[in-house]
Amino acid sequence: MSASDRAKYQFWNKVIEFNKKVEGPYAINSSTTDCWLGRQISGANTNAVIGRSSCRVELYINRNGQAENKRTYDALAANRNEIEKRLGTLNWQRLDDKIASRISIERPLSYLKAEDQIAIVEFITDYSKRFLETFAPYFK
Repeated sequence: MSASDRAKYQFWNKVIEFNKKVEGPYAINSSTTDCWLGRQISGANTNAVIGRSSCRVELYINRNGQAENKRTYDALAANRNEIEKRLGTLNWQRLDDKIASRISIERPLSYLKAEDQIAIVEFITDYSKRFLETFAPYFK
């Protein structure tokens, strides 16, 4: 395993252990060397994503093809004000040239910096839970 993969694996272990303690959304996940960890909502995923200089929580809309993904995104965007009242200002990315769409919130924190890790774990846990609670009713 590369040093980068080991660092991601160890970081996700911290996220999962914290989630087990607080009954968070990633309590049942297994650690991975990927840069993301996810939970599914009827064809969309709430993902926690880590990078060298930032982290984010996202709703990744990848259902049954580009047309359906864009319709789903547009339906959510029509409720943007209501959604942002619950979650704060979000990054809305329709990604017209891609199959999927994304709605996210990001922080300039690196999982590679020990001093950032607690803040990232708390951010990921809090916002993933809030994303699941906020977006789930739109996918029923």
